[in-house]
Amino acid sequence: QALDFTVSFTRYEDFLSRTATVTIVNDNTVDAGRQNLQIRFQTRQCEPNLGLPAQVDFLQVGFEQSKSEDMALNNTGSCRLVVDWIRLDGQPSFEVVIDGVTYTASDDFTQINLDPPFTVDANSSAIWTARFTPIDGEPDTATLILHSNDANAVDGLTQVELVANATGPRLDVDPDPVEFGGKMIGKVAGIEVELASAGTADLEITGIEVVPVAALGSFDVDLSTLPGGAPSAQNVLTIAPNQSVKLLARYTPPNEPS
Repeated sequence: QALDFTVSFTRYEDFLSRTATVTIVNDNTVDAGRQNLQIRFQTRQCEPNLGLPAQVDFLQVGFEQSKSEDMALNNTGSCRLVVDWIRLDGQPSFEVVIDGVTYTASDDFTQINLDPPFTVDANSSAIWTARFTPIDGEPDTATLILHSNDANAVDGLTQVELVANATGPRLDVDPDPVEFGGKMIGKVAGIEVELASAGTADLEITGIEVVPVAALGSFDVDLSTLPGGAPSAQNVLTIAPNQSVKLLARYTPPNEPS
C-alpha cells in the first residue's frame, strides 16, 4: 500500500529562500520514532549574476569624430537581473545609450534613476552602447557605475571604466600655439617647435605644411632639421614613444607697415 500526495510551491517576486515541513502522523508500531515522520522542503534564494567587461577601450578617436562600443550585460544567474540606477562620472564627451535613451557623463556624481528599472532575464543578455566624442586629442576616462540586485556585487554596485585616446600614437606640440609676438619689419623671426611622441605606439608623420591664413607677413617651416628631411607618404617620419624631433617655424613680417 502507498499514499501519494502533491506539494505545490508558489514563487513570490522577492525571490527569497523558503522552507516548509510536512509531518505525517502514523501508528507505526515497528519504529515508534517514525510515528511523526517529517519531510522538509526548501527553496534556494534566487541569485542574479551580472557579467560586464571591467573596461571599454575606445582606442584612438580623432577630434570631431565619434565612436561607439557595445557593452553586453550578461545575466548568468537563476532569476531576473534588475538595474535600478546608474552613475556616469566623467566629462560630457562620454555617453551611454540604454533602451534608446542617451545619458551624458557629468562630474557632479549624479545618480540617474532608471524608470522603469532595466531588467535582464535569467541566462539572457542585453546590449548597452557607450559613445565617446572627444573635445580634444587628450586621453580621457569616465566611470560607469550600475546598481542592481546582482547577488555577488558588494552593495549592489558594478563598475566599468571607459577609456579613450589612452593607447596608441599621440602627437604633442610645444609650444602650442606658436606665438611670434611683435617683430621688426623685414626681419625673419624663428621659433623652435618640438614634436613629441606622447602615446604608447610609434607616431608616424607623413606630411607637414603651413596652411595660409589672412595675416600680415608670411609663415613657413624649415624641415631640414628633421631626420630624413621633409616627411611624406614615401618618406615617413617615425617617432618612438617618449621621443621627439624639432623643427623651425618662421615668420617674415611685411616689408612695409600696413
